[in-house]
Amino acid sequence: MIGSLRGKAIERQEDSVLVEVGGVGYLVLVPLRDLPAYAIGNDVFLYTSMQVREDSMQLFGFLDRDDEGMFKMLLGVSKVGPKVALAVLSTLATQSLKQAIMFSDVQAISAVPGIGKKTAERILLELKEKIGSLEEEFTPVDSGSTVAQANATTNAVIDARTALAGLGYSSQEIEKALAGTRDEITPESGAEEILKLALAQLK
Repeated sequence: MIGSLRGKAIERQEDSVLVEVGGVGYLVLVPLRDLPAYAIGNDVFLYTSMQVREDSMQLFGFLDRDDEGMFKMLLGVSKVGPKVALAVLSTLATQSLKQAIMFSDVQAISAVPGIGKKTAERILLELKEKIGSLEEEFTPVDSGSTVAQANATTNAVIDARTALAGLGYSSQEIEKALAGTRDEITPESGAEEILKLALAQLK
């Protein structure tokens, strides 16, 4: 089983990268949001997951362990295959997906191309208990922040996401922009502030 690859990116397609390792080229399917990281000619390292089916054998690659772990968790959801799991991670950053799951944000997950409301609800139902506590995901250990503040912040993010969608941005653009604001968001941040930060990322 191939658990990781270190080599040179020699070709890039719309959903995959060809990585040459010791003279052998491995075609690796990757999340769309990660494609810019695989510039042709660059040395790259990927954590990989090989998925074997009766009629195919495919290799999926990720920049970090969190993405790889979330990919495997998604595969554990009934009726979610590797292509669907990859589509989710192509649209939603892992942290954004965790937030959506923990706060039952069906809208965020069903915005993924190819994901309907029923599949989104199934993902929420089957993964919510596996994600971890609210405090671990949203608050620093000694910050004194409360779960109520975490809820308020997440609601503000959801409102900002809705506003960005209303402005015509794609779900992939929205999640990339929101991911870029993570370090600037505080428990006191409102939807308007988060929207301004996200729009700055989109310029």
